[in-house]
Amino acid sequence: MLLKECYDALGGDYESVKERIPKDDIIEKFVMKFLTEPSYENLHQSLEDGNYGEAFRAAHSLKGVCANLGFLTLGEDASLLTEFLRNKEEQQIDKEECQKLYKNVSDNYKVVVDAIRKYKDA
Repeated sequence: MLLKECYDALGGDYESVKERIPKDDIIEKFVMKFLTEPSYENLHQSLEDGNYGEAFRAAHSLKGVCANLGFLTLGEDASLLTEFLRNKEEQQIDKEECQKLYKNVSDNYKVVVDAIRKYKDA
């Protein structure tokens, strides 16, 4: 599997990343680091704990990482969750809507991780 094929599989924009980082080995290095990047785990744990301020920060971090790496689909879902959580207290959170938005992030996170692992194992 080529790096571009990995990006296609994970819903990313390889070409825009390639414009900023012209060497595939450097892009690959950052893509592999995504597997250990803690934002998603922090998001999961914060939502489980009901800590919506920390969940906002984690979703915002995940959104930024995705923007830098060109992971469009996951980044869009992280952005929606970020904006949903922005400046809200726990009593203002529609927990059902939050769970729905988080599920989209979670589902797309798995797509990204699976594509990266498949690329890594190829």
